Amino acid sequence: MSLQRTPPKGVISASDPDLSIFSDDLQNCKTTYRKRKVPENEDSSVRELRRDLSASMLETREELMNVMNEYRQELKNTLDNFQQKMMASMKDLLTKQNDTIEKLYTSIGDIKSQITDIKHTNNTLLCEQNSLKTITSDLKQEVETSAFKIETLEKQLETNKKSVTELTTQLQSKEQLGRMNNLEISGVPLIKGENLYNIINRIAAVVGFILSPSDIDYIHRVRRYPRHSNTDESPAQTANIIVRFTQKKRKMDMLASIRARRNLNTADLNIDGPAKPIFINDHLAPHNKQLYGRARKLGREYDYKFIWLNDSRIFVRKNETSKAILILSENDLTKIK
Repeated sequence: MSLQRTPPKGVISASDPDLSIFSDDLQNCKTTYRKRKVPENEDSSVRELRRDLSASMLETREELMNVMNEYRQELKNTLDNFQQKMMASMKDLLTKQNDTIEKLYTSIGDIKSQITDIKHTNNTLLCEQNSLKTITSDLKQEVETSAFKIETLEKQLETNKKSVTELTTQLQSKEQLGRMNNLEISGVPLIKGENLYNIINRIAAVVGFILSPSDIDYIHRVRRYPRHSNTDESPAQTANIIVRFTQKKRKMDMLASIRARRNLNTADLNIDGPAKPIFINDHLAPHNKQLYGRARKLGREYDYKFIWLNDSRIFVRKNETSKAILILSENDLTKIK
C-alpha cells in the first residue's frame, strides 16, 4: 500500500475542505444555463417547456446552493469542534508532560543530592580508610617491635629460668650439704623434762654403736607443723629430734648400725605406753623431704619393693634383680612410672 502525503486533486479532505469547486460549478451552471435567445420560428410549446426547464434549473440551483451552504457551515462547525478538542487534548498532554518533567527534575535533583552525599560519604570513608591504614601500619610496626621484645624477653626468661634452676639446685645442694652430718629421729614422744642426750645414747646402746660425747655437736627437737596447715583443728605433730655429729663418718656408722638393727620402737627406749615405731634417717632438706615423700607414694602405686635413702640421696628399685633409680629432681619421678 502506498501512502500519499496530500490528497489527489479534486478530492475533498476533511482537514482542509476546498469548497471553491462547488462555487465554480455553480458559476459554470450559471453560464451553461444562461437564457438563450428563442428562435422566432420555435414552437410555443417548446418555448414553454424551455421556460419550465430554466425555472426548474434555477430552483435546483438555489436548493443546491442552500445545501452547499448548510454543508459548509456544518463542516466548519465540525472542524471548529475538532480543533477545540485537539487544542484541549494538546493542552492536557502538555500539562501532563510538564508535570512529568517537573517530577523528573525533582527526582534528578534528589538523585544529584544523594550522589553528592554518597561522594561526601565516600570521601569520608576514604579518609578514614587511609587513617586506618596508617594506624594499622603503626600497630603492625609496634606489634613487630613488641614481638621482637617478647622474643628477646622469652629468651632472657629462659636463660633466667636456667639460671634460677641452677641457683636453686646449688642452694638446695648447699642446704642439704649443711645437713650431711645430721640424723633425724621421728616417732619419739615428747616427755616433759626429757634429756635428749640420754635418748640418743639409749638408741646407740640398743643398736650396738659405741657413741662418745665428742661425736655429738648438738641435739634438739625441730618443731613440726600439721600436714594440712590450713586447718586449725589438726594438732601439731610431735617434733622430730635432730642430732648433729661432729663427723659425717660417725653419723654414717651409727646410721648403718640402726638399719642393721631394724624395727626400733619406743619400748626399746623404755618409754611407757604401747610400743610405737621409731624412724631414724638422714636429715633431709625440705625439698628433698617432699621429693622423698612423692617417690615413696609413687613407688607404692607402681609396686616398687625398695625405696631408701643413702647419703641423703633417694633411690628406688622395683625388685631384687632390677636396677636402682636415683631420684634427684621432680623430673626423675617419671622414671618410676
